[in-house]
Amino acid sequence: MRRLWLLDLSRSCLDFPQGIEYLPDSLKCLMWPFWPLKSLPSNFRPHNLVELRMPNSKLQQLWSGVQNLGNLKYVDLSDSLYLTEISGLSQAPNLVRVDLSFCTRLRQVPSLRFRIRDKLGTSLDQSINNLGHKCSHSDCGTLGQLKLENCSNLKVVENIYGNVKELHLSFTSVAELPSSICTLYNLEYLELRNCQSLRSLPCDIQKLKSLKSLNLSGCSSFDKLPVLPRNLIDLNLSRISIELVRSSSIKYLSSLEKLSLLHCRRLKSLPTGCELKSLKRLNLKGCNQLEAFPALLLENLETLNLMETRIQVLPSLSSFSSLGILILDASKIERVPKNIKNLFMLIELLIRDCRRLKSLPELPLSLELVDASGCISLETISNSRDALIQWLRSGNHVVTHRQFFYSDCIELDQIARNNIVSEFQLRALDTSIKSVLPNSKLKRSDNPGVSICFPANKIPMWFTYQLERSSINIGLCSDWMNNFLGFALCAVVAQDLMSLNLLRCEANFKTINGDSYQFIWDLNDSRTTFLDSSSINLFMWYKHENYRCCLDTVEVSFCFFAGSVENEVRACGVRPLYLQDAEENWLASIESVLFFLRLIQLLGSGKFKFEPLEVRRRAADFGWDKRYEGESS
Repeated sequence: MRRLWLLDLSRSCLDFPQGIEYLPDSLKCLMWPFWPLKSLPSNFRPHNLVELRMPNSKLQQLWSGVQNLGNLKYVDLSDSLYLTEISGLSQAPNLVRVDLSFCTRLRQVPSLRFRIRDKLGTSLDQSINNLGHKCSHSDCGTLGQLKLENCSNLKVVENIYGNVKELHLSFTSVAELPSSICTLYNLEYLELRNCQSLRSLPCDIQKLKSLKSLNLSGCSSFDKLPVLPRNLIDLNLSRISIELVRSSSIKYLSSLEKLSLLHCRRLKSLPTGCELKSLKRLNLKGCNQLEAFPALLLENLETLNLMETRIQVLPSLSSFSSLGILILDASKIERVPKNIKNLFMLIELLIRDCRRLKSLPELPLSLELVDASGCISLETISNSRDALIQWLRSGNHVVTHRQFFYSDCIELDQIARNNIVSEFQLRALDTSIKSVLPNSKLKRSDNPGVSICFPANKIPMWFTYQLERSSINIGLCSDWMNNFLGFALCAVVAQDLMSLNLLRCEANFKTINGDSYQFIWDLNDSRTTFLDSSSINLFMWYKHENYRCCLDTVEVSFCFFAGSVENEVRACGVRPLYLQDAEENWLASIESVLFFLRLIQLLGSGKFKFEPLEVRRRAADFGWDKRYEGESS
């Protein structure tokens, strides 16, 4: 035992009621989770120890007196709820990783020194590996990591020296950081979440030029922001007590990509003239004292969250050319800038419960999700049928699932309602066509479709079959599959709080041979889960399906369900979609589409040889010539 290097009792359940009198001084790696005693044996000399792993132990202290800890690198005493004193670690000059998280009785951390792995340390670690044991920590090579999060009674952290890359102090009671933190020039991650006693950062923190991530979320006493390191990438200031962000604090953060000021309820203004050239995500949700959004050049901004702010008017959006998600839910917004239609990258617009909003301008045609539910003053929705047709015919858009929700928009005028129905018709037809045609430039989602909702109590006349009940049966002729694209569905629902995945339609296809096939279509989508509505709403949706198994169908029954007795389906409607519908709406040439549908069927059978020139000529009729060069070569 005197030459034992590795002692691993990670999977044991040993108990030592009489105590442990001896551990060999030769140990280089000691792994003993749930150590049952208050301390290590008094005669143990840890001068060879490289790794000490004792999470969930009953240790109160490590050892007493001066010890030679020159080889100690990795320490894990996490979840040691009785640990109160670790002064011995101050004698270790070569620490690499120390984990003291959830040591809830620990009140003070002594001075610690972190060093780069030296030749001696590498040799010792290699000796452990030669025994067939790999370092227990997946990130043993991590340079300088100190984890003290959830040490809820920790109030004092003395000086930290050396090469520290990560410092985790979240959910502690520290009131100030040690001055030595400004000398940690390799520090990249500083986690201070919910340090509710922390009031400020050291004034020289801008010297930390390697710092990439600073998280002050939940530091409720923090009320003054110093000049920050200019190489920051991620800055989280959520739920702090700051009233204003000074220009000098963030002006030169040219590498900053994420800035969160979530629920900063005292924040009243933001600076102008900041060079946030790299900013991609800006979260101001819950800043309910913020009344104005400054005119900033944010050409790389991808997500802007202004939910629950007091902002009434947005600045021009012309400089937001990369914006993909705009969230204005429950804000005081009164109008949306007209130049929003030029945001060609925008895919999500969330304006739920914007009770002062009266009109929507022409929106980007690229949008995949518009949710204006609860906009009780919304009267007009502008759209251009011609522009939409032209955009759809261009064929450059993504075939995906698109959703447009206007539930509880009770003031919508008839023109707005007609515009909504018209947009559904065009997008459903376009999706049905694009979903069955090969196209090398179109990216298809797993379930392409269109869903739309707005207040109404009658099924639009456009739906061929409709009844004032929750089910409907339709008979089909023998050639019903000729030029067939799919079914558009509609339901009038009196609802309260409804999960969208509960609104569904079950379609049962009965064939001439007595066989039966079932399809289930719902409105489920991860981006919008619930509709909280007190009005009667009309739902229309289309989802692409493959109906090849149903060629001999003679009857289809459609049954609509809203999920509970509180959500009543009062009427339903169905419309079969055909190529003629697309031609009538100027979305396609029947001759060209038929050619490609036949081409797909024959290619699938492996019995068709075709001339590339003919394919190119037909493709040119529909504007697809360049897209199909690869298909016909």
